[in-house]
Amino acid sequence: MTMFNHCVNHVAISVPNLEAAIEFYSKLFGFRFLRPSGLANKEEHPQGITWKSTFLPLPLCLSLPLDAPSQKLTRTAVYGKELNSVKMAIMTTGNSVGFEIFEFVDPPYDGKTAPLQWGPGNYAKGGWFHVAFTVPDPVATLREAEKMGAKLVGEICSPAPGETVIYMQDPWDNVVELLSCSFEHLIMNGVAA
Repeated sequence: MTMFNHCVNHVAISVPNLEAAIEFYSKLFGFRFLRPSGLANKEEHPQGITWKSTFLPLPLCLSLPLDAPSQKLTRTAVYGKELNSVKMAIMTTGNSVGFEIFEFVDPPYDGKTAPLQWGPGNYAKGGWFHVAFTVPDPVATLREAEKMGAKLVGEICSPAPGETVIYMQDPWDNVVELLSCSFEHLIMNGVAA
């Protein structure tokens, strides 16, 4: 049996300032909104799609009975009853991978608010430690990102002739890799990840 090569559907980050993160990622990478960003508040909209409905399109969600099995997939089911309010931006990348930005309001964001010193404490602790984007000019992208509070991680590398790879931390300590070519192209040219 051949295993299907699944696609990346979306990634999500949590930040202390939604508007600043929207500006950073939309200006730097051109990510587009799939729907307007905004505040989801359980108290004001207890039957809203964020709290009670599934992730299905809204008209379909409204047509399902409340006890339908699909109604179990809710933000409350995922995040717990403690989540009362969150700001969200739902964006898409150039190859249709979703990019979600969350600013948790109640309970409030409790993460990093600035890039930390890069080292084993960042990458050896386990779990996801960076996301990569293909950009036409990684150096120019880095310079623009630095103006918005990002920080270079390590050195600018040229792992294959004519190709550039850069690691940076966004203003909220998320590590972003900038590549001048596709991942497949980089690896097929004999470069180890």
